[in-house]
Amino acid sequence: MLISYFSQYPLTCGYTVDAQGVKANVIFLQKGPATDAVWIYDARANVPGFTKRDRPLTDKFFADFEVAYGKDPNGRSQRKEGERFRRFTMDDIKARDYKLDITWLKDESLDDDTTSAEPLELAIDAIHNLEAVILNLKEIVKLLEA
Repeated sequence: MLISYFSQYPLTCGYTVDAQGVKANVIFLQKGPATDAVWIYDARANVPGFTKRDRPLTDKFFADFEVAYGKDPNGRSQRKEGERFRRFTMDDIKARDYKLDITWLKDESLDDDTTSAEPLELAIDAIHNLEAVILNLKEIVKLLEA
């Protein structure tokens, strides 16, 4: 289905963001000639997470993207690649089976493979976290029943 959109509605730009643990790809489509290349802006890597109170998502967060995207709201501004903004040809996109979740920046907040926890340790950790959630849910049920 995404393939047919590329031929009818050019994908002028993609924007990747991670807000409150939700990773999202925002795409900009416009009626016109078929897509020949896609520009992707990575706003996930090395960006502190957003919170409603302490670090809300504001217009300031999008300032660098707006400069990179260009002044033309139809996505036809002249662009150049930067650290967070890259151009991918349709051949690149086809080679990825039309998946737009493309990363090229190393996220410093993620563990590298040499310091990763063992699978058993991860499983035990997950069990402890789930047990804590169950206890919290039981307390909520008690409060609701009262």
